[in-house]
Amino acid sequence: MPIQEVPQVTADINDESIKNVLSMAFLQKTHTNTQMVCQELKEFVGCYRQWINTQIHELKGIDAQNKSAGERLVSAMTTACERMYAGIELIESDEMVATAFAYANRAMDMQMTHSTKSWRAFQLAFILTALKSTTLECDDFRDVVDLIWFPTGGGKTEAYLGLTAYQILYRRLKYPDSGAGTTVLMRYTLKLLTVQQFLRATRLICALELIRKGDAMFGQESISIGLWVGQSSSPNTLKDAQERLQKARQKNEYSSLIITQCPWCHTTFDHQNFHTDGSSFYITCHNKACDYGKHDTKLPCQIVDEMLYQTPPTVLLATIDKCAMFAWHESSSAFFGCGSNRPPELIIQDELHLIANALGSVAGMYESALQTVISAKGVRPKYVASTATIKEAKNQVQRLFAKDLAIFPPQGLSADDAFFAKEVPLDVRAGRLYVGYFAPILSRRKALTPLASLLMIAPFVQFGYSQQEYTDWVDSWWTQVVYHGSLKAVGNSHQAFLSDVKSYYQDYANEFFGYDDNMRLGAKDKLAELGFDENFFNDVVAKDIQGRQSAVIKQLTSNNTDSDNTRIFGQLAKDRNDPESVSVVLATNMVATGLDVSRLALMIMNGQPITTAEYIQASSRVGRGDVAGIVFANYYKDQARSLSHYENFYPYHQSFYRHVEPTSITPYTHQARRRALHAGLIIAVRHGVLSMLGNDKAHTFRAKDTNIKEIIDIYKGFCCQADPDRADAIVRHIDDLCQEWQGHAQRLSARRFSPKLYYKAQDGTGRSLMYVHGQDERGLWATLQSMRNVEDTGVLGIL
Repeated sequence: MPIQEVPQVTADINDESIKNVLSMAFLQKTHTNTQMVCQELKEFVGCYRQWINTQIHELKGIDAQNKSAGERLVSAMTTACERMYAGIELIESDEMVATAFAYANRAMDMQMTHSTKSWRAFQLAFILTALKSTTLECDDFRDVVDLIWFPTGGGKTEAYLGLTAYQILYRRLKYPDSGAGTTVLMRYTLKLLTVQQFLRATRLICALELIRKGDAMFGQESISIGLWVGQSSSPNTLKDAQERLQKARQKNEYSSLIITQCPWCHTTFDHQNFHTDGSSFYITCHNKACDYGKHDTKLPCQIVDEMLYQTPPTVLLATIDKCAMFAWHESSSAFFGCGSNRPPELIIQDELHLIANALGSVAGMYESALQTVISAKGVRPKYVASTATIKEAKNQVQRLFAKDLAIFPPQGLSADDAFFAKEVPLDVRAGRLYVGYFAPILSRRKALTPLASLLMIAPFVQFGYSQQEYTDWVDSWWTQVVYHGSLKAVGNSHQAFLSDVKSYYQDYANEFFGYDDNMRLGAKDKLAELGFDENFFNDVVAKDIQGRQSAVIKQLTSNNTDSDNTRIFGQLAKDRNDPESVSVVLATNMVATGLDVSRLALMIMNGQPITTAEYIQASSRVGRGDVAGIVFANYYKDQARSLSHYENFYPYHQSFYRHVEPTSITPYTHQARRRALHAGLIIAVRHGVLSMLGNDKAHTFRAKDTNIKEIIDIYKGFCCQADPDRADAIVRHIDDLCQEWQGHAQRLSARRFSPKLYYKAQDGTGRSLMYVHGQDERGLWATLQSMRNVEDTGVLGIL
């Protein structure tokens, strides 16, 4: 079988001189000893500056054909370095910046549960790079999207959470009368990932809220976090929350309410922790040793849409799909600045590579609308994004956000060294091992069986002879993650594990250890031949071998409820001795992002995924801890894609990222505009002009009204900036939409006893501007409620 070991990438920089400056405890001294901290920060950036100088020296030896590319790379490195120095200078010269930076580090320190409370070098470098453009709206890089491009598991989330903490605290200091309200908007593409990141970020918000309570300079309004996703994941109404809580009490299982334990002290919740009376919903901790439980105060997190509209959270986590609802809900205007509060100033887009194809094409127009509303309220938001696999990112960012792009960390002249990210030589640390498995005489249904059963017995054969090695290694290969490209394949695999895999496993147990058909240990001389310690084998290994017979099999797919998937994710972290431990997890591409369990080290890829990005993301789910991962690619004999990748196994795995497909989005083609341009117009007008917000205000639309015209012009500007080649067509299309909207409203108003035009008529007495495609009730425009449902359905007939 072909085998290729792929080196791992590390964010570690082996330089003792910078160890102190990475300490969060040290950086907390910024506001009390600014000069000392800034000097250390300058020395830290100086190390990067020295490395850039070596790159400049190497550039002199590059041939003329590649020199221009090398110069572009060096220019990007130099720019990033200069931005870091500019960030340090801002900390040095602005007391508010220094204070916010210090307390942001304190918050990150407080929320970390592990012992090493330090930044990785690239995380601190990123925060310094983006600091000035996040702080000052007049900065040259304010309209540049800073993209964190780092391999999975590298710590991208902590990097932008650190910047989030800084932005929240700085805004509270800078704008004491208007700095509350929603400050940061974080968006994700998958509901499950959004929920996971919400739970992750909630701990940071708890730390920030404790800091706020302890110091009046950060204001009187709570620092909080809210989850804004679809109804299948979280309750949208207080009535829904009551019903979920009632069902949860009956089952004594609270995953449907997202937060199952205190984010601060990890005390498990029961029904007494959730409070709702039909007019409010909040969560408390009853652990008197907890900073939140001892005072019986509300936790600063919210999951019910109605409550989010009443009290907009400081950080709003949402799926990109949910942003389609801005057109439908006037209450969502609360997120754009409630009362005197400023609108969001930092927008974070995780997993940027997933906003592609049809989803990306629709999202671009909604993005222009959001920027229009925020800009109309006097703020130029700063954009940050992250990804591990992307190609043609500059074009994607231009079409999606109408902005330029800066990738961090900038690539070095060598693909294996970008200073903040380096490939680890295989003789220093084991990489992830990819193994090609091809069974040409077996069908898809049967090809998995011999491989999966052999991998079930392999840990016992490999490590059973040594008590020390068995203890250290066997758990990492205990759980098989089996990846599939379709739900049908998941079902086939499940049947295989319930029958054929079990039978093969018994055969292997007999072959290696002398077990009989009833899984009773037979001839013990085989143990002696293998060099096994009989006592240890009987006490430990034999029990595990027999326990594998009743393997716990779980599925992670869209067929499960969100709460079921969340619970299974939690079970994957439990070791083999835990009663809830999982032996086999059969998954679809929902695990390609968000699955971060350090104990997992074994994966089977059933068939070659459609894209290289998906292959890299999915296979990176294993080997994230101390034990290197092994990925078996189970190539199908009847899949052309599988055969091609099997034949090119070595060159493909030796240069993964070269094969990542370019991201394609076309948000302003006629087909895309027809689906969503009007929705962007509605969002811009409804939330950007105060007098147009109410549901019954759709009939008052007049395109030449001063306030409305100003908003429309801003919206046109963002759309045209995103796609200059189609600017004329975009402007004409928006003008046509305005005429259509105004004409429809005027025709209804001219008729005697005619119903008014509403954005969405509620009781049948009015006419709707928008309607949901496929519903009986019609309106002027079919409007999306989810950005994924972008294709019209058609029926083909064969004549």
